[in-house]
Amino acid sequence: MKEMRKAQEKTVKIRIWGVVQGVGFRPFVAKLADVYGVRGTVRNLGGLVEIVATGVSDRLDAFREAIRERKPAPAQIVHIAVEPMAPADFDAFSIVESGGGGGEIPLLPADLPLCPDCLREMENPANERYLHPFISCMACGPRYSIIDRIPYDRDNTAMVDFAMCSFCRREYSDREARRYHAQTVSCHDCGPVLRWRLRRPYVPSRQGDRLAARVTEPLALAARLLAAGKVIAIKGVGGYHLACSPFLPRAVMALRRLKGREEKPFAVMFRDPAAVRRSPPSAPKRNGCSSRIPAPSCCWKRGRTASCSSPRRFAAAAARSAPFCPAWACTICCWSWRGPSS
Repeated sequence: MKEMRKAQEKTVKIRIWGVVQGVGFRPFVAKLADVYGVRGTVRNLGGLVEIVATGVSDRLDAFREAIRERKPAPAQIVHIAVEPMAPADFDAFSIVESGGGGGEIPLLPADLPLCPDCLREMENPANERYLHPFISCMACGPRYSIIDRIPYDRDNTAMVDFAMCSFCRREYSDREARRYHAQTVSCHDCGPVLRWRLRRPYVPSRQGDRLAARVTEPLALAARLLAAGKVIAIKGVGGYHLACSPFLPRAVMALRRLKGREEKPFAVMFRDPAAVRRSPPSAPKRNGCSSRIPAPSCCWKRGRTASCSSPRRFAAAAARSAPFCPAWACTICCWSWRGPSS
């Protein structure tokens, strides 16, 4: 029976163009292949994804259709090409080493907003990634801002200098885990850490545990400086972000002078979509602009009280793509905004 079934099998090469790297596409394809009983390989090839699949004809057709219909939320498929190949036998379906492409223009994914699962882990004291400021998974975290070159693999991103520890490597290798083949996976032991640098030396308190020294104290100090009207620079894995309090006109003007931006609006970061809706009187009524995937920003017409030291008619809000801080300490880089009174 097994030999007869193998005689009915065929092998095809499936190439997929679009936003298909950095969005969990290879792990998605591997898990889907298990569902449909398809064997073969998937890899990043230049700016696209290439699948070699062996199976009976009807299962291969269903597999290909499921890829299109059930793709990860951040992915965008532009084109799928299928071509027959000489029969190839595989024991299972696996993710294999990436290869160079043929000069296709890559479509790079946007940074993805923090997902609910990672937020729950970050707030859970019993979790290994409790308070980890760079927590991420296959469904969230930095993408566009950390890519140096394609194909999208850890060695081609800003994470190249952070070798995975055994704990992260187990999750990365576990087909059933949320971080299966997630290139940005890290934890307190192997990932980037949060540090504070001042012109004068800053010595963390000798009291408290390791997380307090590495995470909460730098954040609390940054919050105090923001409240005092200072401008701070937040360096993430993808670059720098300048921040100030939008409640203080002098702080906004200091940032304008620093940036040489006299009138152009600044994006304002919020804790969550609910805070966006509570803020300016003319804030957007629908959730779409701040809850879609990806969700970097949205704009709306301002109310008269939402000037933020600028005469322009529109305000902008940005959703965080990297936590940098616990949800309860989001005053560092995420705040509600009603604008300084005019």
